[in-house]
Amino acid sequence: MNSFNLGSHVKYIAVLVLLVMAQQFVVPFITIKEAGPQFPVLLVAFIALGYGQIQSTVYGFVAGLLGDVLAMETIGIGALALTLAGFAAGYFFDQERTDEPLGSSRYVVTVIVTAMMYYLLYIFTYFRSLNENVAELILRIGLGGAVYTAVIGIVVALIASRTGSRIKV
Repeated sequence: MNSFNLGSHVKYIAVLVLLVMAQQFVVPFITIKEAGPQFPVLLVAFIALGYGQIQSTVYGFVAGLLGDVLAMETIGIGALALTLAGFAAGYFFDQERTDEPLGSSRYVVTVIVTAMMYYLLYIFTYFRSLNENVAELILRIGLGGAVYTAVIGIVVALIASRTGSRIKV
């Protein structure tokens, strides 16, 4: 899975665009107390486990930039946060274990770490200029969003492990 295949990356980019659009248009309806899942983190973690650090960093940047443009917020904060989170997720890459990245516990751990990295970076860059309690933001938005994203990642991992090799990503 580690070799570059243009067809696979075109599919991943299409999934990335769908996840970013879902992030902008679906997440506001399922957010609980300002904590919502970060859908692009799911794909960035998958890319990190299957392809490595460079690809996950690039996918993180593209997802963050596209999310910033769609949200019409400060451009670059989401891109920076997802880029660095993708870079951190790349440390979970193991050349010998790239066959089943979705159905493994490594995927769930990578999603949790990547989501937490994203929210920490986002909180410290976006909310730093506001007069907010940073510890409260980390607990409410950061930890809440990371747990929410992890729960969705667990569901994805369970579905992938049950269906096995029938899912072709």
